[in-house]
Amino acid sequence: MNISDLNQADVLLFSGEKGSFISEAIMFLTDSPVSHTALSYTTSAKIIEETPPAVQVNTAVDRFKDRTIYVMRRGVRSESMTPVLDAATGYLNNNEPYAMSNLYLVGALLIFKKFTATSLEQKIILKILEKIAAEIIDYINEKKEPGKLPMVCSQFAYQCYEDAGADYKLTIKDGVLFEARKAAPKGAVNLLEQAIEKVTKDDTESFRKALSTAAVTKVAPAESNEELARQLLEALRAPKKEEPAEISSELALAIHKFAELSHTVMKGAVKDVEKEVQQGVCTEALNFLKDQEAIFVAPGDLLQHCPDLKQMGKIEV
Repeated sequence: MNISDLNQADVLLFSGEKGSFISEAIMFLTDSPVSHTALSYTTSAKIIEETPPAVQVNTAVDRFKDRTIYVMRRGVRSESMTPVLDAATGYLNNNEPYAMSNLYLVGALLIFKKFTATSLEQKIILKILEKIAAEIIDYINEKKEPGKLPMVCSQFAYQCYEDAGADYKLTIKDGVLFEARKAAPKGAVNLLEQAIEKVTKDDTESFRKALSTAAVTKVAPAESNEELARQLLEALRAPKKEEPAEISSELALAIHKFAELSHTVMKGAVKDVEKEVQQGVCTEALNFLKDQEAIFVAPGDLLQHCPDLKQMGKIEV
């Protein structure tokens, strides 16, 4: 395929970025060859995508360089794609939803995907979540705009079709998170469920004290996002020298904080979230994160688990 063959609102799935450990981590965690998503825009030469600092329109030939682009098209083409493009343009004009770095996608996969983590893996995941928390705090401090959900690239593309109306909705069947649940050992739960169990039921004095003081913002890890992704991949791929461990108090608190911050952005004011905190636990924020898990869409889902999309070919520039 060539760029000129693109139709409006084609779903474009990018192979991993060369030399990027974050791209590699996304592909590893989703067991897929893609790590980024965009939509073809009003002309074949332009794409619209969710990439920091916000939704933006870019030139296809520039963004496709050194990547393999999997072109996915909705099966029925008699429909106008205008409603999908209108939804995308609305996000563009309103400067929302705000774009997180791809480390956010890695963090979401780590929280939502059902797998058992060793102590070493948990320590690295903790640093990743602390880094993401610092990004969200920076956004809150700089923007202070309510109701803007943190959204990754694949969710943006999916949401544009969702917003276009019932005739355009995309279905994810047996997606990345579902496949992980099937492959997990019997009785295993994901890190989010482990964190909810910990923060709601651990009545030890030391943990309750830690929970009550967890609002104090920690300094973000000094490592770059790429370095943290490299450490994660190294740990996940290494032969396991230890058994999976019960979730640490520190990681449970970090997931709770991640939920609070994501919910804060949606509520638009820290004080609103603080009203919902009972004995240090923000139940509504944790439930909000559970809701996000239910609608989570990864790039690999749109390539491998969306029966409404047909692969038309590949583009290599």
